Amino acid sequence: MEVGCSAMQDKFYEYLGDESRPTRQRALTASSYKNKDHLLQDADTNSELATYGDALLKLAFCKILFDEGASNITVKKQKYEPDKVFVEIIARHYELLNYIRFDNNDDNIPKDYDYKDPSKKGKDSPSKYIATAVEALMAAFYLDNNEDFSAVVEIAKHWIELIDRTL
Repeated sequence: MEVGCSAMQDKFYEYLGDESRPTRQRALTASSYKNKDHLLQDADTNSELATYGDALLKLAFCKILFDEGASNITVKKQKYEPDKVFVEIIARHYELLNYIRFDNNDDNIPKDYDYKDPSKKGKDSPSKYIATAVEALMAAFYLDNNEDFSAVVEIAKHWIELIDRTL
């Protein structure tokens, strides 16, 4: 974790380390993990949670910017929500590669936090696995914390600070 950021003050970091949370494991299970050895269903992986988490984050970023009186919220929130930001700043900050469950035999699995653009049009970047986990974890956090949206907003504020310091 980044120097200067107290784990005690970071609810997302605390959640990430809590293996007892029911939805956390699913949020950390990449679709690649659904192979013949694990026999997982789509409902056991993080892709649907990522869709939910993406919406929560968009709403949280909009709320923060709106409350600050920002104009052009749609444009300004785009700074905080790209996959590249989730991979290189957020995932790196929390060292997510230490938690995500991948199929180790899949050559498309990212090995670091350097965002890799898709090589062919219509293809996802290998880094998409990491960005998906970030979004899915936000949904899992929300669901496991009694759908407390204010906690999501607090995390999003912290992420905005991390992103603004980095970019």
